[in-house]
Amino acid sequence: MTRSQKITLTIVLDFVLLLLLGGLVCAFTFGWFEQDIETPPIILDTPLPSPTPDVLVAEIPTPTPGTEETPELPVAPTSTPVIDFPGILDAKYRDYFLPEGTAPIWTETTYQSSDVYIKMDVHEEKHLKYWVADIYVRNVENLKADYVSREKDKMTIPKFHAKLDAMLTINTDYWINPKSRHGWFVRNGEEIARNPEKALSNDFCVIYRDGTMETYDYNAFLASFAEGDISFDTITARFPYHVFYFGPALLDDQGYARTKFNTASQIGGKNPRTAIGYYEPGHYAFICVLGPRNVRNKNFQVVGSGKSDGLSLIELAALCESLGMKAAYNLDGGSTTAMMFGDNLYGHHDRTLPDVLSIVEFGG
Repeated sequence: MTRSQKITLTIVLDFVLLLLLGGLVCAFTFGWFEQDIETPPIILDTPLPSPTPDVLVAEIPTPTPGTEETPELPVAPTSTPVIDFPGILDAKYRDYFLPEGTAPIWTETTYQSSDVYIKMDVHEEKHLKYWVADIYVRNVENLKADYVSREKDKMTIPKFHAKLDAMLTINTDYWINPKSRHGWFVRNGEEIARNPEKALSNDFCVIYRDGTMETYDYNAFLASFAEGDISFDTITARFPYHVFYFGPALLDDQGYARTKFNTASQIGGKNPRTAIGYYEPGHYAFICVLGPRNVRNKNFQVVGSGKSDGLSLIELAALCESLGMKAAYNLDGGSTTAMMFGDNLYGHHDRTLPDVLSIVEFGG
């Protein structure tokens, strides 16, 4: 290679090297070799504090590591507190009663306390007058009976009423009459007389300690007794609080009025009447019907002693059905018929009595 050729090659190589160096400088200067890679977020070892809330929020506990139990969340308070309503009556009637410790309220036709609510309705037509006391009680003990065991100890309704400090009192089954030789009688949870089941000749009525009231057709009872299905002992096992023996039962098992009764035909005609009705535990009714006889007792001012033809058993049963009762039972009537509410005496009250049923305050 000649000298001139060497010089030319050297110049060319130097030029090429300069071009390469210039290209690299431009590439780095303008970022031609940078990759389009997304920058990862910055993670702080300590989180930023959250804003302080205006309302305090209940802290939810953190579960202990290694345990499977889920922590309970705080329970929010209810807007309406649950009101306890003990007793035999359904809680739907709680508004009928006053708060505990409140003084009872009397009106001419009502009585209201923390345990008892009574509403007295009078029904008067051209030839008929009767009273229905609608009764709500929270305890079976609000239905209190009183009785004597000897004829000479009998008392008037007002005397029984005052003795028991009662709000309402009716006559019951005149338990010391000859019928007691073949009946069954329980008062306030205590048995005062029991004769053999086979001696029954009348329907009987049981109010149980849970407030349920049932009437028993004595023919059906004796048939079941003969089969070994029922007895006074099986009824006793259900804790009867009162057992009345007079009758007859006025409604059938479905709450419909009977038209045939287990009693003498002469008793079925129009008479003064006393009856007890049942709707549900704690809800009862007393019925007092004025009848076709004069009030001869001059010692008492009797309300409504005017003209009234009374009711037959068929009519009394129809009345109980129309009032929506589930069970109803006829008690002693005639001149025995009497009911006292507050200071007012209703009915006939021509005789002293051995037994009554009253509405009293619990513990009274």
